[in-house]
Amino acid sequence: MADGALTGAITGAITGGIKHIRATKLLNSMNANALDSGYDCIEIAEDLQSLNKGRGGILTFKPKSGNWIKVMEYGNVDEFTYHSVYKYGRYVIDPRYGQLSTTGQYISMLSKLNPLGIIY
Repeated sequence: MADGALTGAITGAITGGIKHIRATKLLNSMNANALDSGYDCIEIAEDLQSLNKGRGGILTFKPKSGNWIKVMEYGNVDEFTYHSVYKYGRYVIDPRYGQLSTTGQYISMLSKLNPLGIIY
C-alpha cells in the first residue's frame, strides 16, 4: 500500500472511530429525555443535531403503502404516521430504539417490520 493510501486508510479509521464514540455519547445523552412520550421523534432528531453542533442530518421514514409505519421503541413495535431519526456519519441515533445502528442496519430493521415498504 502506498504511503498516501495508508495515511488515508488510517485517517478514515480514526474518523470512523471518533464518529462512533460521538454517536454513542449522543445516544446516551438523550435516553432520559426520550422517555417523555410528548417528545416527538422529530424533536429528538433536531435536538441531537443541535447537540452535535449542526452536524449530521435527519432521516424521516414513512410507509410506502397505507397510513402507518411500524417502529421499534423500547423493545416493542408501535405504529406512527412517520418516524424521524438523527443520522451522523454512518450511524442512526434513535434513543427509543436504544441501540446504535448503521444506517443500513436501521433501514433493514424497519424494512422487516414494514414488508409493504418504507420511503425515506
